[in-house]
Amino acid sequence: MSARKGAARRRKFKKWAFEVWSFAKGYLSFSKLLVYAVLYIDYKSTMTTLDLCRISVANNYTGSLPYLTALIAFLQAATATVLSFSLNKSKAENTTGGITYDTATKRDC
Repeated sequence: MSARKGAARRRKFKKWAFEVWSFAKGYLSFSKLLVYAVLYIDYKSTMTTLDLCRISVANNYTGSLPYLTALIAFLQAATATVLSFSLNKSKAENTTGGITYDTATKRDC
């Protein structure tokens, strides 16, 4: 019986994931979707890591937690890299004839 429930749960998740992907595909480019995914993964893993640190301290663990705090630092570095490249891509796409879009659309009064 539990195998049926697991299969039904997987089908339901696949259907939900496909609906989310079809919605996002129509409105977001792949690079924006990648940025949102990296930010979400960074957020969730940072919160989980901080929860693990809190649980360790609550259980009177007096040692250091370098394996947990290093994880946060590595994820933050990856997020910074992805955001940097995304902003550079946005800056490069936001030009018209060698000038920036804001300058091209600015009105002289």
